[in-house]
Amino acid sequence: MNARATRLGLVLLLACAFSAARADAKMIPGGDCQEASAECTCADAPYMEVFLQNQRTALQAWETTRNDIAVNGSAKTFDEARALFAQNFQGDGRVLTPLSSCTTLDPGKIAGPSILDGGAELDDCFCSHVCRDIVDATIAHERTHVAVNLVGIDYMIGVGVGCLVGKLPQHFCDISNALLLSESEVLAHAVGNDLLSDRLSDLRASDPANPEMECTWEPLPLQHSASPPPQPAPKGFMDRLKMLAERFLHGAQR
Repeated sequence: MNARATRLGLVLLLACAFSAARADAKMIPGGDCQEASAECTCADAPYMEVFLQNQRTALQAWETTRNDIAVNGSAKTFDEARALFAQNFQGDGRVLTPLSSCTTLDPGKIAGPSILDGGAELDDCFCSHVCRDIVDATIAHERTHVAVNLVGIDYMIGVGVGCLVGKLPQHFCDISNALLLSESEVLAHAVGNDLLSDRLSDLRASDPANPEMECTWEPLPLQHSASPPPQPAPKGFMDRLKMLAERFLHGAQR
């Protein structure tokens, strides 16, 4: 199969995945999610702080995962990379507290990248239960996945062909998919975290209801830690391309 045919096949996979995704009414485009969310106020700051710290912890876990894969070859597939991340990540259960009434929400699939919905689509219940700055940070996270995945298409084709003909080192061939996933997660978390950190700093400096006053707050009480289970990954080369296509539309946020 040549590169042009592979790209055409991936476009068809994207179209099929999009049709299936739209049947899931829980996921809505990023713009609709922003409209469904309320402006962040001083009252939202304690939760924003917890959400941001949880995302920073996730970033550190993905950095550890990526470095471990690159140095030690500790993961070779998407599935193994996610499992390694799950070992490194201790999530904060408090991030799910505002979402307790979202009975159909999947904590491992709150949002995903989308090439047809402004870069992201999100669970509608999540959108109405967190404030807009968190929504904006989540959208920025997913849009970064879209950008990385656009490059990743050619990357996976090039690596797949190079490995098939023996032009690339076997060690790199073994870990290339795991590295792609972990690098995408590192970049996406960094972008989303920077945006939310800036918004939290703005909120601390000025109360939206009274711009002349600073926001002050007490931190939320501590709760148990929790992390979503890793998702299984396909084994074959075309299955991996299909997963990449689905990540454009319904990839897991975390």
